[in-house]
Amino acid sequence: MSLIRRIEAAAVATLIAAAVVITPAAPLFAGSEDTVDIAFIHDLHSYLDGYYEQSRDSTQEVGGVARIKTVLDDLRAEDPDLITLDGGDFSMGTLYQTIYTTQASELRTLGYLGVDATTVGNHEFDCGAQGFYDMFEAALDSGDQLPGFVISNIDWDKMESEGLTEDQQLYKDCFEDYGVSDYMIIERGGKKIAVIGIFGKDAIKTAPTCVLEFEDQVEAAKKTCAYIKANEDVDMIVALSHSGLGSAGSKDQSEDEALAKEVQDLDLIISAHSHTAIDEPIVVGNVTIVAAGCYGRYVGHVVMEQDGDNWVYKTYELISIDEGIAKNAEAEAYVAAFRPYVDEEYLSVFGYSWDQVLAYNPYEFESVDDCYINHTEQRLGTFLADSFVYAANLSDTAKEEGAFDIAVAPSGCIRGTFAPGVVTAADAFNSYSLGFGEDGLSGYPLVSVYLTGEELLMACEIDASISDLMTSARLYFSGISFTYNPNRMILNKVTEAYIVKPDGSYEPIVKDKTYHLAVDLYSMQMLGAVTDMSKGLLKIVPKDKDGNPITDPYAAAVRIDGKELKAWDAVARYISSFEEGDDGIPVFPEYYSKTQGLKNVDDSMSPAALLSNPNKYSIGITVIVIVLIAIPVAVIVLVVKKVKKKRNARTA
Repeated sequence: MSLIRRIEAAAVATLIAAAVVITPAAPLFAGSEDTVDIAFIHDLHSYLDGYYEQSRDSTQEVGGVARIKTVLDDLRAEDPDLITLDGGDFSMGTLYQTIYTTQASELRTLGYLGVDATTVGNHEFDCGAQGFYDMFEAALDSGDQLPGFVISNIDWDKMESEGLTEDQQLYKDCFEDYGVSDYMIIERGGKKIAVIGIFGKDAIKTAPTCVLEFEDQVEAAKKTCAYIKANEDVDMIVALSHSGLGSAGSKDQSEDEALAKEVQDLDLIISAHSHTAIDEPIVVGNVTIVAAGCYGRYVGHVVMEQDGDNWVYKTYELISIDEGIAKNAEAEAYVAAFRPYVDEEYLSVFGYSWDQVLAYNPYEFESVDDCYINHTEQRLGTFLADSFVYAANLSDTAKEEGAFDIAVAPSGCIRGTFAPGVVTAADAFNSYSLGFGEDGLSGYPLVSVYLTGEELLMACEIDASISDLMTSARLYFSGISFTYNPNRMILNKVTEAYIVKPDGSYEPIVKDKTYHLAVDLYSMQMLGAVTDMSKGLLKIVPKDKDGNPITDPYAAAVRIDGKELKAWDAVARYISSFEEGDDGIPVFPEYYSKTQGLKNVDDSMSPAALLSNPNKYSIGITVIVIVLIAIPVAVIVLVVKKVKKKRNARTA
């Protein structure tokens, strides 16, 4: 990069920093001397527009930058000293992600909203090092106001001691250009607030394309806080932590509660990554933790009050971003200006446009959250899996290898539902938007995979036994029907499983038979990781048509006309195939108005239901339990015998 370009970038970075430390000269309203007023969002995932949310009583549009702008403007009118923060994962989830590298639409929108600081989420790494570099450079080149960027636990020392790879050097270059730092100081209302960035362990695990090394977040936070206290005259330290509160706020999996416990120098943690929304802050010692969910559904608002040497929350609220909030017209126009770039740079490649109507949907599908929370059949999951089978069977791959029998759509990849009304190309993309292909374009491709019947049964068992512990592993099938009993022993919960043939008839799954599956690339990788994660206890090996383990998933990509078949494009093709209504627009078939008995729950507690048909896992677990019980019993018996023997010897 030229010296002039670096000087220009440094100047922009200086302006960014200046923008977040300037205090209004004559505020209309100022918070009290002992309070700090903070609004926050996180896990926006490219949801710059509103989206539809279903409930039992109604369907309404929620979220969207236009409504968030209204809320933030109102909060700033009340307190011009308001600080606005974002916890990362601002990208990957809607069509705006497709111009991530060329327009940096998400980061620029955070700047437009007046966000003072953000941090990195795992999905910011989805485009790889070059994509991240291009995104930062596009943001700087735009000349728009941008947020500060903080992350404290990248281990540059380790990487540099080993010699930076080409990709690691790209990150270092663009971080320097943008002005990324361990922390930044925001000065408002006469107070100095240090904001640090944290990237958690689970976030690292879910960023497979990231080539950076990270320090343990607790140790890095301790060091950063100690440095700040020794070298900066600050009133408060806030962490933007992309670590999370675990599954549904479970303390056993909560990295941010562990962070708070170990780093009491922090005053406030804004907890991102787990998509958790909490109605009341979690307080661990002197540290307050807050979280506002995902997709811009809520704006969090917390007022921190000084209490001696500590800061405690005075007020806290999650502001619902729903139809009760008016849209800011200027913000709506700002976001809409990105859409032509999406049409030109991305959708035109697939023959679609943003608002192109694909079909009419008369039904209320479940929400994305339902697919995570409810451990039963969800029509949305079935619909997406059905679309994979449909489109894959039109592919070049099907002509070469034969028809696809089955498809899998895991909850962790489902990103949008279908509201009643017209369904557009944008809706199809949003339903399954994650990832990139080898072609460099957004969207995971479908992959041709072969599994044995025994492995299919194991996949059903993983859903039945494991997905309550990891709800992103809920599996929705096309071509399989199974029944499970949640009261049975783990890894032996599935009681029946069948192949559902195209004519609707059922046939038993044959353990040594090979079946042809269409799955997205990420899901194939996760199926393949089951063996490693279970230390070989559970074994699923995705194979090619010749029975060889798949080592290059892109080589196994399903192709139409020689191009990768994206999962979202499969959805769009399926929707477009429906029979047309009177107005000439395809209509979702009545089949999807109800569930089809593909995932059935039998919660019987009878002995026969609980103990019948034990498999090797349940037998093994039973043996282990018996041994664990038998050992202390045997020890007790031996001790009792010795005591009796000694007593008898004394009385003899």
